[in-house]
Amino acid sequence: MSNISFSVQKGDICSIIGPNGAGKSSLLNIINGVYPILRGKVLINEKYLRKPSPYSVARLGVSRTFQNNALFKNMSVADNILTGLTKHSESNFIEDTFRIGRARNEAFCAKEKLFEILSYLKIENISETMVGTLSYGYQKRVDLARALISKPSLLLLDEPLAGMNHIEKREMGELILDVNRSRGATIVLIEHDMGIVMDISDHIVVLNYGKKIADDEPRKIQSDPEVIAAYLGED
Repeated sequence: MSNISFSVQKGDICSIIGPNGAGKSSLLNIINGVYPILRGKVLINEKYLRKPSPYSVARLGVSRTFQNNALFKNMSVADNILTGLTKHSESNFIEDTFRIGRARNEAFCAKEKLFEILSYLKIENISETMVGTLSYGYQKRVDLARALISKPSLLLLDEPLAGMNHIEKREMGELILDVNRSRGATIVLIEHDMGIVMDISDHIVVLNYGKKIADDEPRKIQSDPEVIAAYLGED
């Protein structure tokens, strides 16, 4: 990847598209501190980060989902979702061990947040189910729930529709729009389903072989000759 720069306005949905190997997931990994920055910087909520880490980025209100559902397959849905609050804890080891002070209050608040997100995503009935026994579509919902439980201001979604059938994709697309509109999350999205990308995005960034070749509104992206040649195809 080289000389890639783009910005996302608060409240927007920005989709990142491009052929396999274009650098899309690597870009998300840089934004949320999984990969180190060799040059340049990341600006999140008006704060410049020259060496972002997953912890520091999470503390700024950023959550993400993963392309391959990085869930704990032998844990329940509820316990998986609650791990989304780990980096937001203020309690220390002693408080956690004896469930006193801040740990007790955090546990109470975590239950309230869990019930709310289970209800929002309509997965209350599987809260005690082991994640590994769920269909791929449901696992994607659990991954999203884990990202949403901390009420992020910026949500990074890495192929949230992958492996879904047509109906599941439509439902997830509608859900992403609702997360953006009703919960106020700015969203950066990697996705290959161009129909949904064009329907829900405010603007689209196109990568090809580690370089940005376009950054514009969906209507203009669809007619960009370089994008058509690299990714969309003549049809």
